[in-house]
Amino acid sequence: MGKKLLLILVCTMAVTIVSANECTYKTETITENGVVISTKEIKVCNETVPIQGSFWQELMYSKEGNELMWNFLIGTYYLLGGG
Repeated sequence: MGKKLLLILVCTMAVTIVSANECTYKTETITENGVVISTKEIKVCNETVPIQGSFWQELMYSKEGNELMWNFLIGTYYLLGGG
């Protein structure tokens, strides 16, 4: 029971950060009579800006919050009889 609870706790506290900035390139080439006249390369990026949210969101993304989370998880693991 205790290990299942720990697993649920870890899953709910885990924060997965997906790749935020993805860029793609689009190339446009103008040719006339089989001769390349000009080439234009356009870089399109999708940027993700984290929304400034609640106290808990600020804590999760800070260094101190990350250390607190790991210390809590390790402590809970040992209290539940692991290790």
